[in-house]
Amino acid sequence: MLKHHARKHIKTFKNCSLCGKMWKTKDAFLTDDSIRLEGYQYNRLKVLAGLPPCGLLIFTHLTKNCGTSLAIRVGEFMDLQS
Repeated sequence: MLKHHARKHIKTFKNCSLCGKMWKTKDAFLTDDSIRLEGYQYNRLKVLAGLPPCGLLIFTHLTKNCGTSLAIRVGEFMDLQS
């Protein structure tokens, strides 16, 4: 009989696609000194259609062994609005 081992799925906010670093929460990601906001990339098709742009925030993971760009949908940060 085969035993089925349940894998624990750890929910994380973001994983670095290059080095594998995990940020469990949005706050951990935003307060990490190795993260730098580079800019915003809007969704041109939505803007042309008269809709809110709902683009991406582009971050760089600045560590000695990394340097990859991370794109996160603006919607992930909507709860931070004042």
